[in-house]
Amino acid sequence: MKKTIFIHIPKTGGTSINAAMQDSNWQTEPNFYYRHLKLNDKKSNAGDIFLTKNLEKYRAYNLFMMLRHPVDRCISEYYFIKERKNFMDLLQKKPSSFERYIKNKQTQNGVVNFLRGKRFYPINPAQENDLDLILNAIDDLPIHVGIFEHFGQSLDYFTQLSQIELKQKIEVKRMTFKRPAVQDLSDDLKELILDKNQLDWELYQYCL
Repeated sequence: MKKTIFIHIPKTGGTSINAAMQDSNWQTEPNFYYRHLKLNDKKSNAGDIFLTKNLEKYRAYNLFMMLRHPVDRCISEYYFIKERKNFMDLLQKKPSSFERYIKNKQTQNGVVNFLRGKRFYPINPAQENDLDLILNAIDDLPIHVGIFEHFGQSLDYFTQLSQIELKQKIEVKRMTFKRPAVQDLSDDLKELILDKNQLDWELYQYCL
């Protein structure tokens, strides 16, 4: 049976999944089988999966990740991180509001940047070529993609595919309570989020 690699994109419910997989009270440290942000430098350890030269190597594993609608994910990210100095200090210019956060080039297309192995809030923006490499790996390996908005179904799909029996009931970790709901945002702000995160939006739509 193939071993499983879980790619935990920030703010997609991955802390809960990782904790259940490892029978832990909290998320475990990133390693070969758990791709997330490294604690020391806030850099993703997922990037090598999406390099064309490594595709043959990763065919030997079951790979799974969860995506979340960019508008909802951006809301959750901002309201979770805005009080966390160790993350906000990575931004060259500190945003004074959610709208300014969205307009900051370092915050844009965070999912694509993470999957390409970049540091959280990188200086260099994601490019179309980054998305092309990700889509190619998803199709070629393949990488099995769940959708946060269909969390239960996605989890069932994941466990059936990997034949992993979760060691504990899934409990929601790191939930951001003090945040507006998607429906509370103006249409203009929602359109701005999708416009500034166009590559993440294309990825999400591709995997639906």
